[in-house]
Amino acid sequence: MRSPVYLHVRLEKGSKHASVNVSALDTRGYSVIIVEEQEMKQDVAADASALLRDISGTGHVAVYGIYFGTNKAESRPDPSRRWKRSRRCWPGTPR
Repeated sequence: MRSPVYLHVRLEKGSKHASVNVSALDTRGYSVIIVEEQEMKQDVAADASALLRDISGTGHVAVYGIYFGTNKAESRPDPSRRWKRSRRCWPGTPR
């Protein structure tokens, strides 16, 4: 019986990446695994009513992508529209 043979190759072409793993465990066969990397698609959207419903029901809400400095109440400068949209949900809060 032969020793197992493993091969791992990482391919890059422009911004695309793929990994190929080949395993030959004995003389009867082998396996090939190909993994193509891509960005995760995010199809989740929050609106003001969903945020207010969570705040009213649980007292908190998770909004990802807004970053605060350590021990600071102010957010870091962020050009994204996400923060501007979410601040509109809270009447009476500083703009």
